This record gives sequence, structure tokens and C-alpha cells, in this order.
Amino acid sequence: MKRGQTTIFIILAIVIVIGIIAVYYLQQPKTDKFFGMPENKIKVDNAKNLIQVCFEDSISNGLETIGFQGGYYEKPNLAYENKTILPGFLPYYYHQGQILHPSKSVVESELGKAVDAELENCKNIDQTNLDVTLSFKTPKTKASIKENEILFNINYPVIINLEEKSTTIFKHHQITRNSALNNILELANFMTESRAENPRFDCISCIAEKAESSNLYVDVYNFDSTTTIVGIYENYTLDEQALVFLNKFE
Repeated sequence: MKRGQTTIFIILAIVIVIGIIAVYYLQQPKTDKFFGMPENKIKVDNAKNLIQVCFEDSISNGLETIGFQGGYYEKPNLAYENKTILPGFLPYYYHQGQILHPSKSVVESELGKAVDAELENCKNIDQTNLDVTLSFKTPKTKASIKENEILFNINYPVIINLEEKSTTIFKHHQITRNSALNNILELANFMTESRAENPRFDCISCIAEKAESSNLYVDVYNFDSTTTIVGIYENYTLDEQALVFLNKFE
């Protein structure tokens, strides 16, 4: 193929792409007007409300999963796995001299994965009573753990189809949840690092004082002769966050 022919094909491809983009933007005002009509807006709002409920449930379930798996969605290298433990495993935060507790950024990433897995279930919501049809793309959630809350930035495009027209919702959606997870992680790290400094001694009064100052409570049980199971809890927010993990000393 000669260079001139190649150039012509490239120009034609560019023109076609520009044409497609131009048609999209010329049609968009008509689409917006169609979905903005009162009777159609009600249908869209009903769909949005149904999906929003699924979003909220997905966040609650994701928080519960990572709480009872020590801040993880995917099993880390050192974890105790047993079919009798639900949901699936318990990670070690301290293991024979090694400090293994996850950083806040790791927990944020794992929480995003947990919520995304739950959001996939939104594809199965009952659309029987909706006057529109829905199709879903792949969710991508970023969780940010703050002082007394968690911000969930959800990118989960949902396409609403009505009378051969379509519009996309929830391309970018933010949900804020009150949460004690930041304080719980700080207390877990304190307990683990304190034990590393004094392998045969827990400062019970120190732990109790720090827990009380953050309105948390702690349960510690013998898991086996060399391992304890630690649970840190709060019961004053919507999801009553927990964090459960293991410490092995010998």
C-alpha cells in the first residue's frame, strides 16, 4: 500500500470518528429532553431509587465482610482458614514476632473490592415492576477511610433503556457512611505493636483506656494455646462495625 493511500485511510477514519461524536452530541439534547419529560422522569427516578437501595445494601455487606475478615476481602498470605469460620478466614495481625496488620490504604483497597463484589448482585434486581429496562457495566469502587466516616466513590454505569432511547446513570456516585473503622484500625495497630514490644505482656489498662476514649470495646479469647482471637467493636453507627483478627505469640 502506497503512503498516499495510507494517509487517505487515516483521514477517513478520523472523519468517521468525528462524525460519530458529532451525531452523539447532536442527539444528546433530544435524549435529555425525552428523559426529562415528567412521565419518563418518574420511571427513571423509580429505577434510580431501586438501584440506590442496592448500593446501600452492598456497602453494608462489604463493611461486614471485611470486618469479620480482619480488614481483608482477599485472603492474605498468613491467615487461618476453616469452613466453620464465617465468612471465610481470619488473618494474623501478629505472628511469632512479625507485625502483619494491614495499613489503612490496604483496608481501603480491600473494602473497595468487597463492595464491588456485592454491587455485581445489583444486576439481579427484580425489574418486573419497572417501566424501563436496565443494563449494567462493571463497578469500580474507591473507599476512603476518614476520621469518623468512610467515603465511597462508586463508578457503576447503569444504562436505562426506554422506547429505543437510553441514558446512563451512576457513572460517578458518592455515598458517605458514618463509621468507626478508622479508630478501630488505630486500636488494632496499637494492640499489635504493643504486644511486639512486650511479647509476654498486654497492657490491659492501656487498651481499655484507648478503647473507651474512642467509644469502642474489645474482646480477647484464647484461640489455641499460643494464639488469641481479638474482636474490636462499636455499636453506635448504622453498620455497627467490627474487626476480628488473630495474634500468635509462639
